[in-house]
Amino acid sequence: QATSCVFQNDKKAYTQQKDNADTVASPSCILSCSDIYKLFVELRNDFRRVENSVTELTKSNQSQMDILSLSFINAKSETLKLHQTVADLILENQTLRSQISPESTFGER
Repeated sequence: QATSCVFQNDKKAYTQQKDNADTVASPSCILSCSDIYKLFVELRNDFRRVENSVTELTKSNQSQMDILSLSFINAKSETLKLHQTVADLILENQTLRSQISPESTFGER
């Protein structure tokens, strides 16, 4: 019968498995060097996947921040243009009002 040690994550313990039968708790389950190495390789690969995911998320977040920053700068620029346009219109309105003499108005106010 083939026997292997399997880590059961839900039980947080190693168990001994015989011929794909149900696993039983086995505190005496001793991992061989090759088992430990296989677990290490799996762990390292999982770590690399997590690291790659974090890197991709960081790049994506930086890209989004750059886009938001540019949008904010553009909105600020447009707001300043609008303020200048309003100021120009107010000045033009005041100029036109000063050019209108009371005699040139039509009808009673």
